[in-house]
Amino acid sequence: MTLRVRLVATVAAVALAGLVATASLAAGHVRQAFQRATVERTRSFMGGNARAACETAPLAFAAGVARAPAGTAPFADPALDWSVYDDALVPPQGGPPLDAALRERLERNGGDTAHQWKWSENPTVMESLIRMPWGSGPCAYVRVRRSAPPARWTLWGGMPPLHVGVPVLVVLGLAVLLGMGAPVRRIRRLAGEVGASGKQGFTLPIHVDGSDEITEVARAFAAASGTVREHMAHREQQERVLREFMENTTHDVRTPLAALQGELAAIAESAARGETPAPARVASAIDETQYLAAMFENLAAAARLDSPNMVADQSPVDLTDVVVQVAARYRLVAQQRGVVLEHAVEDPPLIVQADSTLLQQAVGNVVQNAIRCNRRGGHVAMMAHPCSAGRFQLTVLDDGPGVPAQDLPRIVLRGFRGAGPSAHGGPHGLGLGMNIVQRVVALHGWELHLGASEYGGLQVTIEGPAGDGK
Repeated sequence: MTLRVRLVATVAAVALAGLVATASLAAGHVRQAFQRATVERTRSFMGGNARAACETAPLAFAAGVARAPAGTAPFADPALDWSVYDDALVPPQGGPPLDAALRERLERNGGDTAHQWKWSENPTVMESLIRMPWGSGPCAYVRVRRSAPPARWTLWGGMPPLHVGVPVLVVLGLAVLLGMGAPVRRIRRLAGEVGASGKQGFTLPIHVDGSDEITEVARAFAAASGTVREHMAHREQQERVLREFMENTTHDVRTPLAALQGELAAIAESAARGETPAPARVASAIDETQYLAAMFENLAAAARLDSPNMVADQSPVDLTDVVVQVAARYRLVAQQRGVVLEHAVEDPPLIVQADSTLLQQAVGNVVQNAIRCNRRGGHVAMMAHPCSAGRFQLTVLDDGPGVPAQDLPRIVLRGFRGAGPSAHGGPHGLGLGMNIVQRVVALHGWELHLGASEYGGLQVTIEGPAGDGK
């Protein structure tokens, strides 16, 4: 069922219910007026000479009133029946007994009047029991049975005639059809635009006009379409970045793996001939293994940082322990490349609130980059100390070739690689190391400073609040 048909049916049902209710109320008022008129006229009639005649011969009097021609009786319309009763509701000898239901109504009404309608009779009859003002004697109560007037006194008598009610319903239906034409057209247009936009990836516009509820729905669809477009664009960008990242990762992993396979094959041949493997080949194999391990550690850290629900698991960490552990981990790497790695810390623990795993990864990335980009015979130094009240400073510097000034702001960008050759004959790594450093520092609310060291290489400084957070 369409919206327009539903509205027409609703209006028709409400209008019909209103007409029936109005007719019912009108019929009720008419019945009450008919009852009041019967009571008033009966008491008025009996208040004159009729009382004496009634008390003298009650049965004959009642029969005479019932047979009186129209115009001489108390009512313009002849009564069907007229009976009298004493104050105990007992009829005169030979008179009709009182209906039990009417007696009960009289008792419920306080003994003054009672009325009941006989809808099953044709024509409808109203039976009234009326107490006379004197309230005693053989004519204390009068029962009157009157024919109800034609249908105008019934429920349907309160209804307007068909030639009036039907046109009113028709006019109301037409008004609804005409009034709902524009809203229905707008709803259909909105449905069409939403469907077409969905087929085109929600790129088509949705028109928003007006100031009613349909406009609110259109505005909500337009906002939802915009959100969907943003999510789709973000997803496409993520997929593109992922594809590029996987392509670069595959390329960067293939090179050290091939070199590692070659070195291991040469070492295996030397062992098969009973010769001692060349130290340079062993060192090269170890270097390639360390490079691959660092690459996968960075991939794991990047995946964790890329998680939409990423929350740093911060707890009190001794920064001096982190410096000592990172120095111990990379000292052999530095020795194999002919680089001297030194570190300096103060005796009191330097406590910071940090995610221990991410902090070690970030510091390790800085130290590894300094070692790999340095020359044989170079130096790398790592220091951690309080720089002012309630703050720490961690510095890593080297005396290598350094980074061009124009590249300093870019080395923290994801995917940026240095221009110098690496041990693998190409750009350095995946471009993740310093990007992870920058993101870890930002995640903890610290500061990262990059610049040229006094020895000609790169100086990386991390600074932030110290303390256990209590």
